[in-house]
Amino acid sequence: MDDIGGDVTTAHRPVDTLEAPHEPVVPAPSSWRLWVLLLGGPSLWFAHFMIVYLAAEAVCTPKLIGDDQPWSDATLDRFVVASTVVAVALCLAVATLSWRRLRREPGQWLWWVSITLGIGSALSVIAVGSSTLVVGGC
Repeated sequence: MDDIGGDVTTAHRPVDTLEAPHEPVVPAPSSWRLWVLLLGGPSLWFAHFMIVYLAAEAVCTPKLIGDDQPWSDATLDRFVVASTVVAVALCLAVATLSWRRLRREPGQWLWWVSITLGIGSALSVIAVGSSTLVVGGC
């Protein structure tokens, strides 16, 4: 007997870590969707930024050094506007899909983060693409 009056052997039984509350947690099959949607908006923004930047570099650099341009300035402007529209639509699709998942699985705060990143990325894509309309391609 110990000081509290209980049996020492029953008070300090070892815990079997393979029983129910201690089993390893297996991620849900839909967890990859969370990561795709969570990183989708920023990935789309980065891809749009690099595509627009490299297209402008390919068109404007030959003009500066006196070589022939592969595209005209108007073609570059149309390309940037088209890629901006596509990227904004995809970013908003990411936010919409995240909103639908949030309505099905309430309490997941990462879906809120995914919605915010999707909308923020759409605004960032608009900011990158609108400079072509204001300043021009080259």
